Amino acid sequence: MATIASTISLAAVLTGCGQSRQPVRTNGFQPAAPNAPAASTAPAPPSYNVPDFTGQTSGSGQGGDYVEVNERQPGQAVDINSTLVSGKRTIVEFYSPYCGPCMALRPYVQRLASVRPDLAVRSINVNRPQVVGIDWRSPVIRQNRQIRFLPYFMIYGPEKRLEAHGGEASNAVVDCIEKTFSKPR
Repeated sequence: MATIASTISLAAVLTGCGQSRQPVRTNGFQPAAPNAPAASTAPAPPSYNVPDFTGQTSGSGQGGDYVEVNERQPGQAVDINSTLVSGKRTIVEFYSPYCGPCMALRPYVQRLASVRPDLAVRSINVNRPQVVGIDWRSPVIRQNRQIRFLPYFMIYGPEKRLEAHGGEASNAVVDCIEKTFSKPR
């Protein structure tokens, strides 16, 4: 793998998608109108080209502290403090399956937990199942009003204190991914 920067546009990741909380067209996909009635079954999110991790990476592969926090109830509010891990730095990732930069970064963020035993990763899907496009009105977004773009990260220290969020946390996560997965030159 060259560098993560060549695989993922850092500008796209750090800018996020939908900074102004407006629905964003991704991959030619049209989001639902803000006041449109919910469809009985939402179509599947668009697919994105994301890397697989079949090759070797640095690290022992031990750790594996990754949790999809609201997997059973996507888009619903969660108590972030109850998901933090004492003694480990915890990365909390807010994402939408309709956000291209989110989906490009997710495999790397997920893999961090397995190759970095000092890290725990908690992912939170902001989309409710019936909403097509980024769900800016979801309970998760309403609960965390500081979220203005996706992916959105929060980093908590081993003492469970917030160390960084937003752009500062995004920079730190991308830097950690590049250092962890880039091959030495």
